Amino acid sequence: VWRWAATSQNRCSMGSDGATPYTRLRNRPCRMDMVPFGEHVSFLKRDPSANKVDARFSTGVLLGHARSSNEYWIGTAGGVALTSAVRRLAAEDAWSGAAIKAIGVRVAEA
Repeated sequence: VWRWAATSQNRCSMGSDGATPYTRLRNRPCRMDMVPFGEHVSFLKRDPSANKVDARFSTGVLLGHARSSNEYWIGTAGGVALTSAVRRLAAEDAWSGAAIKAIGVRVAEA
């Protein structure tokens, strides 16, 4: 959650000069949609071996944005996925407690 808060602060807050911290650092505005943390979204699966006829989009919960690229972290029942294409769902479908509870998490053993 803290990373998403820092990302939204850097990409959305305007300074006295009318520029965001992201714009000052990179000399261009951020082009990513700022989707709220925990929102239920549709995302493009990254499976190059998949048949072109099969469904390419799946649903999951937005967990945040990658710092080094324009990609999103998505939580699904199968684990966490990284994708560059996210579609927001309709307002009545955007928040799902069941989708959050269904996120598959694997705990690494020490």
